[in-house]
Amino acid sequence: MPFRRDVALVPTVERVVQLTGRTDLRNLEASGELALVDLLRSASNTIHDKLQARGVRPERVTNPEVYENAVAWQFLAVLAEAGSLGD
Repeated sequence: MPFRRDVALVPTVERVVQLTGRTDLRNLEASGELALVDLLRSASNTIHDKLQARGVRPERVTNPEVYENAVAWQFLAVLAEAGSLGD
């Protein structure tokens, strides 16, 4: 699958847990305050845009899985900055 804008490269919180080891993410969406699917898409867009700014055409990347870690950690960074990860 090509790496496209507005499509989450890391599609689920479960995959973020696999990539980062953060197991405390499953309860974040239960409160209804966070739409994690939207945040996953936003994290993907951030990495997509950074690649594009460096002259890489993300839609032509043949192995977008390489960027899954970057997307997963971007996702966690946004949650941490918002204070949603706790301690």
